[in-house]
Amino acid sequence: MNAETLISRCHDLGVTLSPLPSGMLRVQCNVEISDMLRSALKDNKPEVLAILEAMEWLKPRLAEPKRIADLISEWCGGKLVLDRDQTVRWEGGRDGLNGRDIDALLAARWQLKLYPFTGDDGLSWWRLPEEPQEWEQ
Repeated sequence: MNAETLISRCHDLGVTLSPLPSGMLRVQCNVEISDMLRSALKDNKPEVLAILEAMEWLKPRLAEPKRIADLISEWCGGKLVLDRDQTVRWEGGRDGLNGRDIDALLAARWQLKLYPFTGDDGLSWWRLPEEPQEWEQ
């Protein structure tokens, strides 16, 4: 089982996974998890932690839709640049340069079920999924 599958499986079982600052993985659940799942979490802990860190990093940044290229550049250690027309954008950053890999960010995208779309500027953007609408009775 890979890290993405493990996170999804835990979510389906009602198990909450969270990264702790000390590089530990917090596992909270109301049910007993199987030895196989526990072992898989230990075996894949670095990858699971990387995805969870990416999810925690990404979610607050998407309070409003953001350009995918800017998010990837920021995640990978890029810097803010001011263009001549006074627009601010992210530039630079390389996969793994700052210890963060694009793979973790893209896995977080799937876990958060982000919605990709093409903006009016013709560029690719991500946004969080819309909250389910409550039907009025």
